[in-house]
Amino acid sequence: MNKRLPSILLLACWPTWVLAADLSDLRADSASLDGKTGETLYRGNAILSQDNVRISADEMQALQNEDGGLKSGRFRGEPAVFEHTDPITGAKSEARAREIVYDTGTGRIELLGGASLVQNDSKLNRQLRLLADHIQLTQTGEQLNDLSATGNPALFSRLEENAAPVEGQANQLSYLGSKEQLFLEGNAKLLQGTTTIEHVVIEYDGLRKLITTPKRDGHQVKITRAQANAAATKPEPITTEPNHAVQKKEPL
Repeated sequence: MNKRLPSILLLACWPTWVLAADLSDLRADSASLDGKTGETLYRGNAILSQDNVRISADEMQALQNEDGGLKSGRFRGEPAVFEHTDPITGAKSEARAREIVYDTGTGRIELLGGASLVQNDSKLNRQLRLLADHIQLTQTGEQLNDLSATGNPALFSRLEENAAPVEGQANQLSYLGSKEQLFLEGNAKLLQGTTTIEHVVIEYDGLRKLITTPKRDGHQVKITRAQANAAATKPEPITTEPNHAVQKKEPL
């Protein structure tokens, strides 16, 4: 991804103020640059559009490196919007929050306050949705990979062709995109088809379509099944034994 922003020292105060040789790179109603810190502040209808990323916000703070490239940015709005297109799979993601923090060096993207994420993959006919107080994403190269979220609760859903919808909620949630593994912890609940599972910890393997509830002392698993109609999809296998194939990672 080309993360370069132009080096410029000025204050502009007229509508649709534009930066860069490519007019689609960055524009805002006004902007100012601190020559000592390298931080630029953009206000009013600010839009950053480069390669496979587009960010729109009411206010943007951008810190540049010595080469003039974007080192990090903080974007605020009601909401600020981060749009990403995967250059390999073509999957489109749209993230919204009152504040978005983007560090290009580490690939960390944080969504703070009223955070949401929607990802549509037309090749797999799959949609992922996430609502939370705080969401953290990881960008590797030009691809979005793992994510973690916290909320009261954080809500997750997965819709896929020829499979029963999966909906989950927990105080803490993480999803390993490359392995399609979902981890729910703290007042966890997962609904798959007509089956609802409640436990302290729930793990879902999207590749194997397997739900696992590891043993936790002092807590028992609660499983309920609603009456299925003729069109309902057969529930996926459930086991209350630890899933050794799924290795939980620390929050990102």
